[in-house]
Amino acid sequence: MLKHQDNNNDENIYVVENASIPHLLSCKASTVLGLVKFTCSVYSPEFPSLLNGLGKMVQPYSIKLKGSAEPFAIHTPRRIPHPTFPKHEAELKKLQELCVISSVS
Repeated sequence: MLKHQDNNNDENIYVVENASIPHLLSCKASTVLGLVKFTCSVYSPEFPSLLNGLGKMVQPYSIKLKGSAEPFAIHTPRRIPHPTFPKHEAELKKLQELCVISSVS
């Protein structure tokens, strides 16, 4: 039984001797005990104007790379199944209209 303040959770606990990593709680246990709270929105009452809209920059911004910089990707682009292509195309068009993304040539 794990307990934190007024929250209890029945959880299996595994003890590993000579472990080289710190002890961790599962996501479920952390949430039930009230140690972690997941939210789908960001709001700061102290700075309400900072977290509104898309955060689009007013003027152009350029990032300067070193001459030896090489582009890389951690993963390859995912393929889109043919039956869902119209949905993806509509979403991309919507994001372009909102100026979230722009097409590149």
